[in-house]
Amino acid sequence: MESTSKSFIHNLSQPKLFMYKAIIIIVILFFNSCSIGKKGVFFKEMSKRPSIEINDNKITLNTGNSIQNSSLLIYKIDLFLDTTRMAFELRGFQAIGKDYKTRYELKINGISKKQLDNYKYFWIDPDKNKTEIEDLIK
Repeated sequence: MESTSKSFIHNLSQPKLFMYKAIIIIVILFFNSCSIGKKGVFFKEMSKRPSIEINDNKITLNTGNSIQNSSLLIYKIDLFLDTTRMAFELRGFQAIGKDYKTRYELKINGISKKQLDNYKYFWIDPDKNKTEIEDLIK
């Protein structure tokens, strides 16, 4: 009789255990899908090598979208200026459901076109690897 009651109690707790496992799996899937939605862009994954045009106080970056993640579209380019090293660092971000865009205009105040021509330009990957874009300036 005692072994029957133990298995009966054990069977009663199975639905609760299943429910807790299901909730944990749903939470993990939810957070995993959120991290897939937005991510940085690696230089090597772009379908076309980026090029830079310098006009007055404006830098125009032309690029292609990811060949690695065809459902993710580049929607934003951040530009960081380091005047001591005379360098620009560019970072791209891609996500699902953004407008298809391949041209980004970045305004630079206080620096002339002649000065911009002397700066170095780097693409920064999500893993912090730097790629110089020197040969891509028009």
